[in-house]
This record gives sequence, C-alpha cells and structure tokens, in this order.
Amino acid sequence: MDQVEVIQSCLDLFYSSSGQKVNVEKTRIFFSENVAYTVIMWEEISNAFGFSRTDNLGRYLGIPVHHTQVRRRDYQVVICQVTTRLSGWKALSLSFVGRLTLCKFVLAAILAYTMQSIHIPHNVCDEVDRLCRSFL
Repeated sequence: MDQVEVIQSCLDLFYSSSGQKVNVEKTRIFFSENVAYTVIMWEEISNAFGFSRTDNLGRYLGIPVHHTQVRRRDYQVVICQVTTRLSGWKALSLSFVGRLTLCKFVLAAILAYTMQSIHIPHNVCDEVDRLCRSFL
C-alpha cells in the first residue's frame, strides 16, 4: 500500500502540472498472474486508486493487448481485414503488376501496422502470404 501512495503522488504531481486529469470511469487496473496478492489486497489497491480491476486488457487501436499466450484465433481480425481487401479488388481487371502492387503495399501495411506493437504468430503471416499468392 505504501507503493500505491508513491504512484498516486506521482500521478497527482504530473496531472497538477499538466492540467489533465485521470478519467476514473475509463481507467482500469490490471494485476498480472505473477502478483502473489490475495483478492482482498487487489480490491484494497483498486479502491485506493479509485479504479476498477479488470482481467482483460481488451484492444488498443484495433489490436488486442495481450497478457496471455498469443494464439492464432486472436489475430483472425487481421486475416479478415486482408480477405476483405482482397474480395473488394477485381483481380481479373487488374494487371499482374497492379495486383502485385496492391498485395505488396496495401496488405503489407495491415501486417506492418499490427507488428509495430505485437508479435504476430508465424501461422498468421503464412495465411496472409497464402491469400496474397492465390490473389496473384
């Protein structure tokens, strides 16, 4: 609990100098599985901050924020984005160079954006490559 007071004083100092304020309704506190506290201690810490506790960090900018093992089904969104883009393009009306350019830059941008913040499993990258090859 003494660390809660230290963190709270740092937050207060930052927000008083910047004029910003923590939105208590939107802020959640997450405890790792490695934390050896009991649930009672978790509630005490959450109440001291005024934040509610969460077990799921959700998504940030459309990308899942993981705190568990990375699985393929977590990245089905990326595969769906690529499939949606490919289905919207008319493969027969584009030249090979046009199809190659679309795959190389547009689809690679989807993966690059996601990979800036997290590690994508190899099988997801392989699936996107397979979709690009079949489009070409």
